Amino acid sequence: MNNIIKRKKNLLITLIIFSFVFTLISGFGSVTVNAAKEWERDVFTYGTGLSNDQLTEVERLIGVPQNQELDRIIVNSSDYQRFTGKAIDDSQLYSSAIIVKTASGSGVHVYINTPENITQIKDHQYMNAAITSGITDCDIVVGSPVQVTGETALIGVYKAFESQGFEINEEATKIATKELGVVNEINQDNTENPEFNSEDFSLAIAEIKRQISEMSKDGSINIEEINVIINNVLNQYNINISDIDKEKLSEWLNEFKELDIDWDIIGQELSGLGNLISDKADDIYKWGQESGFFAKIWQAIVDFFKSIFGN
Repeated sequence: MNNIIKRKKNLLITLIIFSFVFTLISGFGSVTVNAAKEWERDVFTYGTGLSNDQLTEVERLIGVPQNQELDRIIVNSSDYQRFTGKAIDDSQLYSSAIIVKTASGSGVHVYINTPENITQIKDHQYMNAAITSGITDCDIVVGSPVQVTGETALIGVYKAFESQGFEINEEATKIATKELGVVNEINQDNTENPEFNSEDFSLAIAEIKRQISEMSKDGSINIEEINVIINNVLNQYNINISDIDKEKLSEWLNEFKELDIDWDIIGQELSGLGNLISDKADDIYKWGQESGFFAKIWQAIVDFFKSIFGN
């Protein structure tokens, strides 16, 4: 009996430790961007659904600077419908963003400061969709004071670029919205699939789009060729999904290939995105190793639980 109790106690300690460490590591996603400016001012966008108190809270959550002048842009239901093709009520728009334009070639970077409240879109999914819509070279910080899908923040990015004189391709933003929907559906379909990883899937999506971009700039590409690319890339990333999910991808990508966009720029951005996603985890681990952070945290946790449970 004592051995059983001891094993249960050790299991409890292990679970608590891993939960604590995961929470600490997840916190690295919460940042405030300080980047070289390409616009006169950075842009803060927010949804019309926010109350005054919620607006103050989201400014704090995503790090809106109090001593720096920003352009402030509100996102309403008309904006949402224009860029997505979908209707929504003003009261449902919450997610907000800071958009910082960066130097040419720097790529799109997204930081979600409230991952617990952005329920359907990961940072790499934001980046993928932003690139599909033609957004380039910017840092985006996303947050919400309540749980939401997170689409309003992306609409805010479009409005931010538009406010600075950039022409936004509304057909591309609608395809980007469909991308978010399809990718989220497939993620949900595969929550119990041991041969599926959300981050690897985003890498695969970026690579599929990159290959389609290469073929599109050299001429037309048909649905059969798209299906070959889908199968080859999914195999490359060891991702096994159903034929129904592959059909969802194929249908959306068949629309993607018809976009009137600069395929050279899209291809370059997608290449950079693939490198960024794959390097992200390595960078966090390398920082932890070099700084001795993990060793210090682990020892502190062990000491803490020893003080509670004894040796």
